[in-house]
Amino acid sequence: MPSNYGQRAGEHNYGFPPWVKSVTLLLISLVVLGPILPGIQTSSGELFPFRLFLPIYIAILAAAISSYSQDKIRFPRITVPLFILMCLGIFSFLYAVSTGKGFQTTQLIVILTRCVLLISIIIVIDTRDWIYRAWTVLIGLFLLAMIVALFEHTTGWHFAGSQIHRLPDRAPYSTWVTAWYANVNDFSFFLLMTTIPALVLGLTPTTDSRIRVFSIGVWTIGASLTVHLRSRAVILAYIIVATTAFGLTHVNTIRRIIERIPRRIGKVVPPIFGFVLAGLFVLVPNPITEHGSSLWTRWQLQKAAVLEGGFWGNGFGSSPVVISQSPIDTGGTVSPHSWYGAFITDTGILGLTLFLVFYGSLVAGIVRTANLRDPISIISITSLIALPVAGLGSSNALILPTFWIVLGLSISTFRSQMYSE
Repeated sequence: MPSNYGQRAGEHNYGFPPWVKSVTLLLISLVVLGPILPGIQTSSGELFPFRLFLPIYIAILAAAISSYSQDKIRFPRITVPLFILMCLGIFSFLYAVSTGKGFQTTQLIVILTRCVLLISIIIVIDTRDWIYRAWTVLIGLFLLAMIVALFEHTTGWHFAGSQIHRLPDRAPYSTWVTAWYANVNDFSFFLLMTTIPALVLGLTPTTDSRIRVFSIGVWTIGASLTVHLRSRAVILAYIIVATTAFGLTHVNTIRRIIERIPRRIGKVVPPIFGFVLAGLFVLVPNPITEHGSSLWTRWQLQKAAVLEGGFWGNGFGSSPVVISQSPIDTGGTVSPHSWYGAFITDTGILGLTLFLVFYGSLVAGIVRTANLRDPISIISITSLIALPVAGLGSSNALILPTFWIVLGLSISTFRSQMYSE
């Protein structure tokens, strides 16, 4: 990486040694690998390497904070709504249990581990050199996923993931699903988020020509697979990503327009948009007339989420149970199939508002403080813009590790830009 992309003068550094940061990159890799790696079978489920490693990592992080941080750990103010949202999700879960709903704790634990991942990234990945390395780790995980998928597709033998996923014997699952994900929309979401860094590096004029060709090739493979899998939301996100990345790297007019966007817009526009969508799902009849079709089901799922989520929701991980108990006909599908439905079911309209305020503030904050000739800033902006669109197709974006990794690295990028101003 060129030296001008590294840590800038005056950038805040908590003093964590490189080995702590390397261990955090290992944590990112293990959580993305997930069930592809064989684990230990227990009565409560499969203990994958990530689950075994997480308690060890938490102990390492606690010791590192005690030894190296010297009380300097600070979070940007834009993260306040996000941390309130995390507390709300736990409170709502406890409230649901106290009222007799008694939701299972499995998905709650999964989402809480994602929150630990997010906080770890924000705390430890604190310089631009390490933010860059984290983004390139995602590219490496994409390449590993392609090797695994190619092996499984050509041999018919699946890795550990197939031991817990009961895959439907119908296209495209029977021929294209990989042990990494049993849902094609979740896999497409992973493909997009792990190839955005490659696209930006490929479009950056200062990148070595051989790396540019390789990076564009990586992004093209991910886009081609997504088109083949017919993941509509992610295909749309790929188009948005290509337009955004090209505009930010080559069109000065777009850079100037983006740099003038007021931060208050980020705090106001996304929540208003969320309220409008909630009203549409409740008040407007389903415009898709083909009962049981994919689009019809998704509209019904969002309607059920809005009606059942209420003001403060039902707690992290409650979406499948809540939707299954809803009087709204969803054709037997119980996963929310969007980040929007997941947030509003789990944390209600209050939680959705908190997330949208955080998200809008983060996007506006990165844009206003970014060096738009720096690929790290462009990767974060492009990934954030793609996130809500691509997350409309996934079964439940809140349990996908790449969702939280992108948020964590984007917050780290924003904080790095703040301290370099």
